[in-house]
Amino acid sequence: MLVFGGFIIAGMTVGAALVLVLGRRLMSSAFLLLLVLLGVALLYGWQGALFPAVAQILVYVGGILILILFGLLLTQRHDGQSVDSELSAPVPALVLSLVVFFVLVKVWMALPADLLPVELPEPDGPRRIGVQLLTSYLVPFELISVLLLVALLGAAQLARPEKRA
Repeated sequence: MLVFGGFIIAGMTVGAALVLVLGRRLMSSAFLLLLVLLGVALLYGWQGALFPAVAQILVYVGGILILILFGLLLTQRHDGQSVDSELSAPVPALVLSLVVFFVLVKVWMALPADLLPVELPEPDGPRRIGVQLLTSYLVPFELISVLLLVALLGAAQLARPEKRA
């Protein structure tokens, strides 16, 4: 059962991605994107790549997805109805997706088996990055955090409804 865990995670991720793409409600799709991004992080973790898994969660789930959700919340229609999406050209999109899929499978099958190194990188990679980030690069790290805070406050100010005098 342990061997098939990666296939179960991949299946759930692909299933959530299909529902995301085929869904009509944008807010539901944004939350399904959360499941897809977490599924990808789980697949990274399943393969033993802990740094990409944590980076996936921090950058995409913690940053990009929150930005998308803020954008959706700030652009909702004011009459109480939600903004829906429509599939404008599902058949050409399906054909293009299948072509890309088969090209990727063909390229993957043509790769030599010894392309990737067998040895794993040193286990203290994320630790070394964290130590450098909080020692050598502490000032740029803090400046970026202040810049992001100012951008968040500016976005909140722009989103506030205007009061008429």
